[in-house]
Amino acid sequence: MSKKIRMGRLFNYNSDKTFLLPIDHGITLGPIKGINSYCDTVKLAASGGVDAVIAHKGTIKKLIEENIYGSYSYIMHLSASTALAPYSEKKVLVTQVEEALTYGVDGISIHVNLGGEDEAQMLKDFGYVSNECEKWGIPLLAMMYAKGAENDPNTTSHLIKVAQEMGADIVKISYNGDLANLEDCISNTGIHTVLAGGNYSNNVKELLTRIDQAITYGFSGVAIGRNIFQSNHIQQLAKMISSILNSEETLEACLKKVEELGNDYF
Repeated sequence: MSKKIRMGRLFNYNSDKTFLLPIDHGITLGPIKGINSYCDTVKLAASGGVDAVIAHKGTIKKLIEENIYGSYSYIMHLSASTALAPYSEKKVLVTQVEEALTYGVDGISIHVNLGGEDEAQMLKDFGYVSNECEKWGIPLLAMMYAKGAENDPNTTSHLIKVAQEMGADIVKISYNGDLANLEDCISNTGIHTVLAGGNYSNNVKELLTRIDQAITYGFSGVAIGRNIFQSNHIQQLAKMISSILNSEETLEACLKKVEELGNDYF
């Protein structure tokens, strides 16, 4: 029952869609633009309609200390590695579900890279975290990646299936191909699937069009990080994304606004 209540906080009540803001990049990439001033970033994005923020415990602790919380939720990310390591794709658990609960978060997030020599350990960690989430009644978001999956619908579908079989409630995938190719998999597995925003692109029209297509083909929402927190106008862009996800404005209306303001505005 508690998981159902927490899941309800992660999704928009009317549309049953979710708009996630991952700001967990600091451990991997260091102090990149946008997460240096993460308190301001979260305030602006949340006021634009973000449903949940994904972050590591130190960031969530600071945000709570600064009284930055409200109608949106926090999801604590348990996995980490740095770009400084020779095997940066090996993610390890750096905290536990039980500790995350002491922060009052509504969700847990882990990162799993498949297809490498460390796959077995990451699957083992996935199973452990999934069991703990069931035990404590807290939703689990699995960020699933594999080399080449971004352009391969079969591999991406496999990632979605793994997340569902392992007991995740939400799966985040990165995919650059035709989203129609994933529609059957999303429908058949029944897991909430969210589309990652990927690297910062500075092409707002393409980003909004992609989000609109994702909803058309059965995605439950998006997880947009760098394309939000590296934007020049975080709040305005977040409002556009939220309005498309929740059917408050059409894609065409949003694209018209982008044209009027100019892509460089964002």
